[in-house]
Amino acid sequence: MNYFVIDFKEIDSAEAYKNIIVGHNFRERKYKQNPHLNIDPTKTEKNLILTPLLFRNEKELMEYAKKNLSKGKRQIRKNAAKAFSIVVDCSVIEGWSEEDYIKYLEAANDFLTKRFMEEWGLLNLGATIHMDEKKPHLHIAFSYFSEKEGAWIQKKLKQKNVTDLNKLLNDFEKEVGKKFNLTRGKGEINKPLKKSLNYTYSSSRTARYLKWEYISLNYTYSSSQ
Repeated sequence: MNYFVIDFKEIDSAEAYKNIIVGHNFRERKYKQNPHLNIDPTKTEKNLILTPLLFRNEKELMEYAKKNLSKGKRQIRKNAAKAFSIVVDCSVIEGWSEEDYIKYLEAANDFLTKRFMEEWGLLNLGATIHMDEKKPHLHIAFSYFSEKEGAWIQKKLKQKNVTDLNKLLNDFEKEVGKKFNLTRGKGEINKPLKKSLNYTYSSSRTARYLKWEYISLNYTYSSSQ
């Protein structure tokens, strides 16, 4: 049985923003050939940018939000999550070409953009289809700041179950999965990057980042929920 997978991560620090959204998603972090990362830098030029990088760092996002806050709305706490990152993937599908994977991931991008940007006014911080890893997958990020409301709305999104992973998986299956004969696989919410960095097998910041990459990019797929 073929299935899809969605991975959700909150971005709750400037370092996480730099490493995940800028460094990893847009490959501004230079990767060397490394079997632990599943990234082939010789294929990076094939990556498809669906939405260009909006802000180069968390500070730019914060400054934009401050200028566009509606009257009476408060700026977000310094240590709060200000954005979230979503990775959409699927099982290896017999008979699918590279173009088939791209068509599926573009549909996933449309679904997520409509859900978070068009319906709630969240900022699309950038979206890329990575073609330089084991197989194509979508990496997209949104801010918790809503242009529509002129406010940080992560609490409202949580109360309305908009960012609830179980609901996201169910809705995705109905609107995207069925069109591509994909059933729901195993999705998960990972801890924010700064907490994931506690995998301290080395005191080196680079080594700790690579450890996080290894955990993040090597999914354990399951056709069961």
